[in-house]
Amino acid sequence: MTKPLHAGHAAKSGVTAALLAQDGFTAGETAVGTEGGFLDLFSGSQPPVIDLLPDLGTEWGLLEHGIEMKKYPCCSFTHSGIAATNEIRTQHDVTPEEVESIEVIASEGAADCLQYPSPSTGVEARFSMPYVIARVVADGQIGLTAFEDNSIDEETIHGLQQNVHFHVDDEFPYNSHRTVVKVETTDGDILSFTQETPPGSVDNPLTDEELRWKFDECIDYSPLNVGKDKLFNRLSNLSEQTSIQRILGPIHNT
Repeated sequence: MTKPLHAGHAAKSGVTAALLAQDGFTAGETAVGTEGGFLDLFSGSQPPVIDLLPDLGTEWGLLEHGIEMKKYPCCSFTHSGIAATNEIRTQHDVTPEEVESIEVIASEGAADCLQYPSPSTGVEARFSMPYVIARVVADGQIGLTAFEDNSIDEETIHGLQQNVHFHVDDEFPYNSHRTVVKVETTDGDILSFTQETPPGSVDNPLTDEELRWKFDECIDYSPLNVGKDKLFNRLSNLSEQTSIQRILGPIHNT
């Protein structure tokens, strides 16, 4: 549970810092990068390399590197494998009954993050390559409901999951998202696809249809009762909005 908590806590801390600064809260300007500061204390035996840090206020990561949007609600190291498997499934019309075995080849970084070959909870399933590959073979899609605790106990998924074999290619860069998927069918055919970058990355952005699908799924899964079309249109035209209150204001589903 700590993985999603970290992301939420970071966002909360950022908002808290901004609100405090807005109200005039002050702090020492040398608290981070100087001798005895945060980086110095937490850098271990080696001094921090300040030159590698971005120049705050002049370098903007969102503008320089772009925005990445996760297509699937699970660890990003699974995304290329999901996309490759779905490509094979779609191109060759493969059904779960036709799958003899599946080999997935990825980086060492992926293996370090994906530590649950047989997940026992929905949270663990988000970090399981065998589970997500089995799920996409069975359903053709990975959505939020796939990671509810009762979803991982489905018999079809268990059967497929046991036939997914996850390996590391040492020649892949450590943090590479390149993933090779090979599906062996019951007829003996080998169907292979290599996904270089995950869907939603800067080099492989989501289509308008994919983005809207993700938005709708999140709204439908939440307890909110809002007008999806109105909210999506507001968020899709931020430059035309005059007030954040208007964007985030009530939008009832009437």
